[in-house]
Amino acid sequence: MEVYLDTLIEMADESGHYFSEDFWFDLATCADKMHMTQQAEYCRQQIIKNKKEIGNKTPNGWSTIKIDDTHFQHHIAEIVKYKWASERHQKDKLNELIKVNGFHIKYHGRAGMIYYIDNGKVLEIDFEMSGVPQYDLLLYFDNLKGWTIPKYEPFAFNEQTAIKEKLIKWLKSKRIKTDLV
Repeated sequence: MEVYLDTLIEMADESGHYFSEDFWFDLATCADKMHMTQQAEYCRQQIIKNKKEIGNKTPNGWSTIKIDDTHFQHHIAEIVKYKWASERHQKDKLNELIKVNGFHIKYHGRAGMIYYIDNGKVLEIDFEMSGVPQYDLLLYFDNLKGWTIPKYEPFAFNEQTAIKEKLIKWLKSKRIKTDLV
């Protein structure tokens, strides 16, 4: 177990990432239980270092890379993203939506999701409300590579093009102006 703990500490050090306070606290707790006092103190020092160097608390399941004093890059663990998606799917009642082919829009404040359902397959298209009068929504479509369900099943270029054409037609029928060309 000591080797695993040392490996986690080394991974955090060598990656250049700032890991969450919870990560370091949990490692310190493990080190204390294994009477690894030097490693436990090191982990506690990382919590202080993070607060001093990045000035904020990195959430559990995230890591942060400091680019400069005002710019940070955040990385979110897949398990955290999966939890968010599961909660959104429940809130949006995806289990019911999946039974009806076509497009379904769900708003979440200034952002939301357009679900495209095709015989049990699901494509999630993120959007946010526009701040300019010529558009109602800004869509994130062109960077999509495949279906959400089945998980990350890729679609062919012509399939993506066909879905885009259907989406544009659907948006026009709903009188929703977007940046989608």
